[in-house]
Amino acid sequence: SRGRLNGSMATKAPGEVPASAAASVWMDTYADPIAGLRTSNQLLILGPTDSTGVQKIIVADQGRQNDATIKIWEGRAMTQCARMQEPPVAIASLVIADSIDVPVLAVASGASLFIFRALRPFYKCNLPSLDVYPQELDLWAQAAASETVDLLTMAEALVQFRDAGIALTPLSLEFIHTPTEHRAQFFELYKTTTPTRPSAIVCMTTLPKALADPMAPACLVLATEAAQLVILSPSNFSVLAKLNLPSVPAVIAVTGQFDIEYRVVVACRNGHVYTVKNGKLSEGYIQLPAQPVGIVRTTKSIYVGCMNTTLYCYSTKGKQMWAIAMPAPILLVEPVIYQLKAFKAVMVALGNGELRIYQDRNLIFSFTFSSPVVAATFGKYGGEEGVLAVITKTGEFFHKTIRRGADFDASINLAIGPPAEQSVRISIPPKTQLYMEHAQREKDSCVQMHRVFQRDLCTLRLNVARSYVKSLGAAMPTSTTTAAVSVKMEAEVRGLGPTFVLIVNVQNTGPVPLVGLALIYSADTSMYQMGQPVLDTPMLAPGVPYQFMNSIKCVTEELTASDVVVYLTKDSKVVPVITAIVRMPISEPLLQIR
Repeated sequence: SRGRLNGSMATKAPGEVPASAAASVWMDTYADPIAGLRTSNQLLILGPTDSTGVQKIIVADQGRQNDATIKIWEGRAMTQCARMQEPPVAIASLVIADSIDVPVLAVASGASLFIFRALRPFYKCNLPSLDVYPQELDLWAQAAASETVDLLTMAEALVQFRDAGIALTPLSLEFIHTPTEHRAQFFELYKTTTPTRPSAIVCMTTLPKALADPMAPACLVLATEAAQLVILSPSNFSVLAKLNLPSVPAVIAVTGQFDIEYRVVVACRNGHVYTVKNGKLSEGYIQLPAQPVGIVRTTKSIYVGCMNTTLYCYSTKGKQMWAIAMPAPILLVEPVIYQLKAFKAVMVALGNGELRIYQDRNLIFSFTFSSPVVAATFGKYGGEEGVLAVITKTGEFFHKTIRRGADFDASINLAIGPPAEQSVRISIPPKTQLYMEHAQREKDSCVQMHRVFQRDLCTLRLNVARSYVKSLGAAMPTSTTTAAVSVKMEAEVRGLGPTFVLIVNVQNTGPVPLVGLALIYSADTSMYQMGQPVLDTPMLAPGVPYQFMNSIKCVTEELTASDVVVYLTKDSKVVPVITAIVRMPISEPLLQIR
């Protein structure tokens, strides 16, 4: 059952990740499908446990029935195991100043911090208790000193404190929820106990004191249930810095050194990400669209996995750079730092058993396990520079190693390159195919098509010019100039019918006035009825326009029209001075309303 991995884990090849990219870089070095480990992501680390500085796999197994143990793997075998009295919350490996470069294990459990040296209990410290509401203490003290106690009134007072937003002690909360018939027995049992509010550690990590080296002293960074961030000294575990946060932390990430400059990025349960710089809380924060699951901080970016199955990347100033939707819920987010190739990435474990490694927003590698990954870490292990340790939900334990002779850069470039689907020809719709054929034909015959276009354009221009000259020769002139008369006349029709108004504009363009002129209207009597067939004009002064209006009525019901001819005549002349032909519009039918 132990040894090389066979069927329990396989490299997945999604569309954008070639299978050869992962196979040429990673190799399966250990698999234990029946390890039966029950742990979380904060209970799996890679770190030294002795003065040799050799990195080992350290797992805090929560066990089945309060039998928590610390297990240490070296090579392919578990070499050490120690039992714990309380269930662990988080573990860390660090060097303290008094141990002469001998690393110790720090295990957080509830409000206590256990220190193990050589996997034996070495030191224990408790977080200071929180302040208790004074009236709550007075209420318990008066009840303990009184001979007769009204337990109902006492419970009502505690409920009022709780409803007012006051944080009660666990003793008061348990007293409130105790059934009425058992409260007297509960009170007699705990009346001499002083109510306290113990804090609880939520998450823990390490911060280098002065040097970023695994064998250099490091500080412990604790996040508590009381919305506090505490940094402990590596020499005596005293409080070096303490800060109150707006909400209870969920996950934290640290960078830098305590003595030089450091930053702590805290993702809280209220959906905000806060930054603590050198012990001071920054004013700005990041508003997440969902509750955080994991967080990783690099030099220029902050990666946050949220419960809405999305991985977000923000700049250190809080601006969202990009977001990637995942096919399944995100379980954890951890950094991947391969110092040998200066490679930095982020790994994301999903609820469908998939473990993805992203460099920036590019999916580099992807692995699939038989069950979801609940704990994963990457780093040095033994003599190997890059080892990925993984524990699944069913208790399986695996680790994969980067090949020493692998062309790491070429494999990454292959994974980042274009997807395999890009080389597959897609079916083209008929209309698109026709358009592409026409476009190709235009490219091939562009010179010939241009010449044909220019020839047709010249022919069209010639035909238009000929038609224009022909229309000018055949058109009826609107003005006339003779030796005796020089007149200009225009006619227009207004109205929709059946009654129209025919307007004739006459202007004497000569130098002398004109007299004895008349307008004669000629129309088809079967279609139109003129108001005045003949209109005498007054004297036409030179250059003055005159307007003459005459009514014309359409007497037919047919939807047809004919021309009306207007003659301008002069006394004793047989030939008209000027003639205008008016094209009448089709008359609208007369609507009769009854």
